[in-house]
Amino acid sequence: MVRSTSVLAYILLDAVSMELSTGRQEGRRCHSSNKGVTQTEAPLLPHLTPVSLGMGETLYEMEGSIRHVYFPDSSVVSLVTHMDEGTSVEAGLIGSEGMVGLSVVMGDDVSQNHAVVQIADGAMRTGR
Repeated sequence: MVRSTSVLAYILLDAVSMELSTGRQEGRRCHSSNKGVTQTEAPLLPHLTPVSLGMGETLYEMEGSIRHVYFPDSSVVSLVTHMDEGTSVEAGLIGSEGMVGLSVVMGDDVSQNHAVVQIADGAMRTGR
């Protein structure tokens, strides 16, 4: 479980609302080197640790606990939903423009999808 969930949630919500209110759309980020970090993202940096994500690595199991929130650099994470009849469907892709574990911002630390790395690279993640 993300221990500083409430603090991070408020920082993330503030950053998102600032981006939406200014209508600013940023391009690709390099989180691990802090290049291109905006003023609204800077408060997150002390809470983040650089990590390497391997191809096929599972970040969360469906209905599993979200222990970390990830901000991919050039890596891409696939969100997969497993259906009751045994089939699976890719529900989304998250790259350098987003974050994996968004439901934590809404106060839910249970993953609704299976999050698996499709393109390996680095990322920043909450916690140690």
